[in-house]
Amino acid sequence: MALSACNTQTNEWGRELIEHGTGLFPLACYDDDLNASDVPWHWHDEFEFILVSQGQAVVSVESSKFILKKGEGIFINAGLLHEARIHGDGLCRFHSAVFHPRLIGSMDSIYWTKYIQPLLNSPALQF
Repeated sequence: MALSACNTQTNEWGRELIEHGTGLFPLACYDDDLNASDVPWHWHDEFEFILVSQGQAVVSVESSKFILKKGEGIFINAGLLHEARIHGDGLCRFHSAVFHPRLIGSMDSIYWTKYIQPLLNSPALQF
């Protein structure tokens, strides 16, 4: 799968409008250049994993902020408001994978019931 440039578009409530992947394969991978633009506050029904590949980024999830350096990453649970911006001077890039939980296990499986659903519903596992 090729990396796409991120182009975050949201509705008035901050919900991201872009479909990540397809119904049959709900996964999309992105390459973000934070020097070109920040990733604005948004949320979506998918999980997201971000990995900084160059420089440093500030990633905010709800009311928490993290400064991530090259080689560091963060997992963001579904439905959480989040944003990313450059930290400091210099270049900053990161890769992200945005995927629906059903990619891991179908919604009618024991795997979904025992592992995915508790993760989705846990306020203690935001990131």
